[in-house]
Amino acid sequence: MAYEGFGANQDSVLWMYLGLAIRMAVDLGLQKNVGVKYQGDQDPWYTRTWVWNSGNAAEDDDDDDDDDGEGTHGPAARRDPDGGREDDGDPRDHGRDHDDRERIDTFWSVFVLDRVISSGTGRPVTFRDDDYELALPDPATVDPVSGWPAPFPTFVRIIHLYGRVSDVLNNIRDADDLTQDKMDRLAQMENDLTQIYQRQDPRLNFSAQNFQVYVQAGQGTTFILLHFWFHALIIILHQPTLLTPFGGLSRIQLL
Repeated sequence: MAYEGFGANQDSVLWMYLGLAIRMAVDLGLQKNVGVKYQGDQDPWYTRTWVWNSGNAAEDDDDDDDDDGEGTHGPAARRDPDGGREDDGDPRDHGRDHDDRERIDTFWSVFVLDRVISSGTGRPVTFRDDDYELALPDPATVDPVSGWPAPFPTFVRIIHLYGRVSDVLNNIRDADDLTQDKMDRLAQMENDLTQIYQRQDPRLNFSAQNFQVYVQAGQGTTFILLHFWFHALIIILHQPTLLTPFGGLSRIQLL
């Protein structure tokens, strides 16, 4: 909904839905290491899926017994799409790593939106570095479809850096605001960005061949966004006054 508001140029709608998403993520504890881990019987997935399936399976068993005397044993039994039964098993053994990864990715998706909006509207970022415990996604993560490095971790790292740059640029209102200290900070961020790009797997470098591989793996959009934001950040770091309305600074360059 926030992205819809963004595309419709409805700034207030965009900001409202982003705020809802951030507060829901925080309320679920997705910004903390413990919040993305499976919590046993107290886990929302357990109470929503396991208990619900158990109750419905028991009702189905009663119906089956009444109809033909053939029931299916096990509290988590459910019907498969072909009309048979499957045993879900204990959810504590059901895709725990997948569930953790889904929660982590959900947090980073909200994080990315927070950073993108801050750069586009001039507002400060909501998630500060000390507001979350999760480590940035590992750039060595492999995409399970293509077997190539996943583009999302590197994309998140670039967006994380973009948020730091935006916090500096959003405080520039006139020529006197562009101090040497801010120039030095931006220069360090440019070095950090260069390091991210130089250290990434060569298969993440932009080329038609690499792009085709990621398109076939369903990662084409993320691959494009990675390079779009990288080059946008390079432009801004080399011309930090590009988006400012005041004149007289067009010849100022980062050293």
